[in-house]
Order: sequence, then C-alpha cells, then structure tokens
Amino acid sequence: MADKFMFTVANTRASEISERAPHRFVPNVPAYAKTTKALYTEWRGRTDTVHCMYSMMEGSLRGIRVSAENPIVRVHGLIVDYDAQITDGEVEAMKGKATLGEFRPNWIHKTFSGGRRLIWIFQSPVLVSNAEVAGVFIRVASEELKAERYLIHPDMNALLNPSIYYDVGTDWEELSTKRVPDDTVYSWFLDTCKKIDHKTVDTAVIPLEVVYEEMEKRFPGRWSGNFTYGASGVRFWDPQATSSRGCVVNRWGTGMMCFSGQAGFMSWAAIFGPAFAAKYLSETLGNVVSDTFYEQPTKKYWRRHQDGHYYGSGEVDMKLYLACTHQLSSKCLQGRASSPIMEALMLVQTNKQVIRAQPHIYRLPGEIVINGRRELNISTVKVIDPAPEEGNPSWGGKFPFLAKFFEVFFPEERSRNFFLAWLQHGYAPAYHHTPLPGQIVIIAGGRGRGKSLLTNKIIGGLLGGAFDIRDYLLGKDDRFLQDQMGHPVWVVNDSVPTTNSLQQVRFAAMLKKIAADTSFKCEAKFGGTGMVDWVGRCALSCNPDPESIRLLPGLEQSNRDKISFFSCNREVVFPFVFPAREQTEANIERELPFLARWLLHWDPPSYTRGDNRYVVKEYHDPDMLASSRDSGEASSFLEVLQMFLGDYQKTVEGTRESWFGTPTLLMSELHQNDATSHPSSKWSMAAISKFLGQLKARGLPLEQERKGNSRLWRIPFTLEDVADDQHEEAT
Repeated sequence: MADKFMFTVANTRASEISERAPHRFVPNVPAYAKTTKALYTEWRGRTDTVHCMYSMMEGSLRGIRVSAENPIVRVHGLIVDYDAQITDGEVEAMKGKATLGEFRPNWIHKTFSGGRRLIWIFQSPVLVSNAEVAGVFIRVASEELKAERYLIHPDMNALLNPSIYYDVGTDWEELSTKRVPDDTVYSWFLDTCKKIDHKTVDTAVIPLEVVYEEMEKRFPGRWSGNFTYGASGVRFWDPQATSSRGCVVNRWGTGMMCFSGQAGFMSWAAIFGPAFAAKYLSETLGNVVSDTFYEQPTKKYWRRHQDGHYYGSGEVDMKLYLACTHQLSSKCLQGRASSPIMEALMLVQTNKQVIRAQPHIYRLPGEIVINGRRELNISTVKVIDPAPEEGNPSWGGKFPFLAKFFEVFFPEERSRNFFLAWLQHGYAPAYHHTPLPGQIVIIAGGRGRGKSLLTNKIIGGLLGGAFDIRDYLLGKDDRFLQDQMGHPVWVVNDSVPTTNSLQQVRFAAMLKKIAADTSFKCEAKFGGTGMVDWVGRCALSCNPDPESIRLLPGLEQSNRDKISFFSCNREVVFPFVFPAREQTEANIERELPFLARWLLHWDPPSYTRGDNRYVVKEYHDPDMLASSRDSGEASSFLEVLQMFLGDYQKTVEGTRESWFGTPTLLMSELHQNDATSHPSSKWSMAAISKFLGQLKARGLPLEQERKGNSRLWRIPFTLEDVADDQHEEAT
C-alpha cells in the first residue's frame, strides 16, 4: 500500500474507508472534546466529525469498514494498544533496548489517555478465511513478535477484534522501515492453520525419503533419529545451530518449521536450492494451485490451461485432475487427518476464493478487483498487436489496401476522421489494458460495398473478434451469456429480417440499452449470474432503404451522444474493386498491425474530440439522421399535431401562443378537427402520451406540468423540429 498503508474512517459511525498514512493526518479536535475522555468519545461518534480512526484489517468490500456484514479477509499488519499511563522515559527506555522480537515495530504513537500503540506492518497482507482464523493468526503473530514485552498492559481483547478502528492519537514516530517479510508472515499462517486444523500449504511437496537422501549427501550425520512428519531436530543446514529442538518437519512434508534462526519456515528449495526442488515443482501443492481459483457461488474450480484460457470444473473433475496429472493421493498420510488432495482443495478455497469468474475483456486475465470484489477474469481477449515501431508512420504507408478502402468507403474526410477517431479510441486504451466505453456505430450503405467486411474483418480483427447479437436484439434470447460478453465487438450485418412490430420495437429499445450502459447481467452457461462491465464496441450495418432505417433507434437528448450514424459512399457504382475473397482477407490480415501502429501515433482533428465520458464526439450523418427521425411513428404524429396547431391557432383570441391541456383533451380535439380526425384515429391516449414524451426528449419545446393526478402539456403553436437541425450544424 506504499505510503497509504492503513484503512481509515472519519469517525466511529462512518462506514466508508479511505486509505491513507495516519501519521500525516493533522487532528483538529475542538477544545471541549479534549477535556474528558467521555466528551472525546462522544465527539468521535458524531456523523459530522472529520477525524482519523485507522486499522490494518481489510474487509471483503475493500472500501467499507470491517464488520459482521463486511467480514475481514486480509491482515496487513498488527496494532498493539498498551492501555496504561506510559511516560516518555519508559518509551525511550524501550527504544534503547535490544530488539525484543525478530522485527521491531514500524511506528509508535501516543493515545488520548496517555498510553501508546505499536504498529508492525507486513511486507504483504495475509489472506484469512474468517474472523476465527484472523484471531488465531493475530495471536500467533503477536506471540512471535513478542509484543507483550515492549510495554505494559497490552490490550489483547482489542488486538483480537478485527472490527476495531484505533484513534490517530498524537506524536507519531517511525521506529523502523523494515516490514515483516512475506516468509515470516506465511510461516505464522502455517502455524495458524496447524492450530485450527486448517489444511493448507503453499510450498514444494517432496517425498521425505528423497529429502533424507539429499540431506545425508550434503549434511552427513547432522540429523539424529527418524526423519518423519512432526520429527524435531537440529537446523542441519546451519553450521552454527546446535539445538536438537531447533526445527520440526512440518506436517505437510513441505519443509521445516523453525523455532530459531532467521526464518520461521524453511522450504526444501530454500534449504537445498531451487535446482533440487525444480524437478518436483510440478508435484507441489503450491504449483498445483498457483493458477487455480475457487468460485464460491457455483462451487467451481477454475484452472488456467496451457493454452492460456481458464476452464471451470466441479470438485469431482478437480480431484481427478489432481490425482492423474499431479499424482496426489486421496488417502490420509500417517499422522495426518487429511489427504494431499483434500489439502490442495482447501488451499484453493482458502487462498484463491473469488466472488465470480467472468469475462472482463481487455483486462489482464487472472484475479482482479471490481468494485471492491475479488473476481477472476477468464477473458484472454486482446486487441491485435501493432507492427514494430518504425518512427512516425504515415497514413497508408504500410497499409495501402486498408487506406484506399477507407478513402473510398468514407469519401468525405470529415466523416472518415470521425470514424477513425472512434476506431482509435476503441483500440488504444484496450491495447494498454485500460479500456474505455465508446458509442454504438451504425453504418448505412448499399449492398456489395464492404459493410460486413468493415465490421467483422477490420473492426473485429483489430479489436479482438466479432460476435453477431441479432438474436438478442430481436428477443430470441434475452440473456447475455458469458460467451457473448467475452467478445469485444458486437455486430449486426445489413438489415434484420422481421415483420413483427414487437420485435422491431425491441430491436430499437435494446440498442438504446446497450448504448446507455456498460454494465450487463451476465449468465454463465451452466448456472450463476453476475454483473460484467463490458467496454467493447457495437457496430451495426444496414441498407439505406426506409424499412432498414425504420429499425434504428430514434435519437433523444438522453442517447444522442451515445450513437453515431455513418453513411458509406453513395455512388451508383462503388469505386472500389475487391480482389478475390481470399486475397482480400489476406490483405487485411497483413495490414491490420500497421493500421494499429498508425492509430497509436495519430492525433485526430480537434473537431472529433468529445467530453470526459466519450473522448470522441458522436457523428450523425445528416441524411441518416433525417431518415431515422422521419421513419418513426412519433414523426408522423408530429406532422398531424402541426396541422392541428395551425388550425387551432386560428380559433383563439388575444396573444395566446400555445395549446394547453391533457393528452385526453388533445386526443379529443384531434378527432374533432376535420383535417386530423382520420390520421389520428389510430392512436390511443397512451400512444399520444408516449409521442409527446418522445418529442420532448428530441428537444422540441414542449413543457409538461402536473396538477393533482393529471399531466398537462403546453405545446407552442409554432412547433418545429429544430433540435436535430441544430445538432446537424454542430456535427
């Protein structure tokens, strides 16, 4: 945690955690609160108090304080509270003594009551499965650190309570920069497991007869008696060691638990060297589970295979793998109540448990933290690797086929630059494993112009693969499956054949949903659901005919910046000659890495830049925008409404400039008007209410008011669809 090595809350009632260095905090305690401990405690308990209470315990949700609802999962260090009046002289005497434990405290500070706190920080946090394990581990660690010998009256009840947050106090002083190393902390953890019969191990397992043979070869005669599990003897590898009770063969047969020396645990690799242990490394429990995770909700074990992908399996298949591949036994060994297979499974469940295994595209595979939750990223998707760096690449220099295609497909430089900027924004952040959301792109054009080639082969090839989601958009499958979420490019090519009006409505609605949010509920193939933050790209192509355009989502204020419309070359004869399919695909495959390198270097024109949410500004082809706007039924309603308003305005007196009333009144008056009675007869009151809302969302100057249970609309007589025109000019 670098300098921010502790978890702090602002007061005793606060639940949100900040990670900071308490010694840098400057308390601002009001004078009245300093008079008595009771007033001080009362002040710290106020919700508006901004103070500093710190802990070294991390909860399941990292940003929330440890509690019964947010149980402890990691211990980052030890805080020992000495609850007594301790003078500065006693502190100086303590600092002047020789090191009482193997590791001196890192920090000391004064408490409100005149006591002191000592703090030991671990090099790396240790994972604990529950509060019971945490309590035993803390007791073992405090004993090993000899914390009770530094100062008087250590408060063990507080020490063993992981939900306590300590007051920042005053007079912080750093005593040591050396943190308790990983080897030592892990040896305490192994001792903890032994005390609570927790079957776990994370180091090489080598048959003891092989170890004994190597020991006699290198250190002849140093060991006396039987060399079996639990046997004690001299630290044979240390020529200065003489005690016959200096170490014990640990109960898992993975090394020596040491009672003296520089480390609490010595593995066979540490004693005999890595070369000796290497030939058995594949057989050790540590190696068996080094890249294996346990998904608690589904009870699945996930292993990373040689192809780099993670595959999930149940407990029976996992046991079969451990037995056949690593020759681990299912029988309990002498002196142990568990088998090597049981210990391997327990190790995974204890140290490698994740909330969910899901595909998070473009992130590095393996364990990740999403919103404070430990998840396993099973996605190995990545963008195409760029060509090697060769100075500042020029447009089309090493990708002439693709450059020519783009220039013909998007003949207008402005629209082409918008598209390339969108493509760059999809590629560059993902290349650096920091993906960002981007707009849905919809491309309209005639047949035989390469729209599918663009979405599937060029966009999909560049960004890591395409997946056709038309079944989801049409409602044939309303689930987002892991396979779908694992693809970075969602496509629908050309028109979607449907005469079902409900499917047409759903198609447009689901496009809006995809555009509006990046979080989707994802369902695994064999059970289990979870939220996935999908930051890929969605690219659709369609024909320019009215039937295809009618399926496009209407643009409203809420989604205008989330969807881009592009139109390809409209010439009657498309001025680009495609070679044979095999040659076309070979050209694309050869040139894509060079296009990728160019995208990493290219600085798009300033007019393509958007806001903080979308780095690239949306683009709306004027013709497609008009077609999309005019194809919807709300536009038909607008035309009828404009006819009605023109007639209605002639019947009113004075300076009145708008119609005012409920949707029901509007429907009645539309039906009574000679010009609008027939075209409006097909619309219900609910439909008219919906159309009014859609027109308002498009930016038309309609105003809505509520009076009691009624919704009233104020509609100006001069009602023109100006919002889209203004947007076209801006684009």
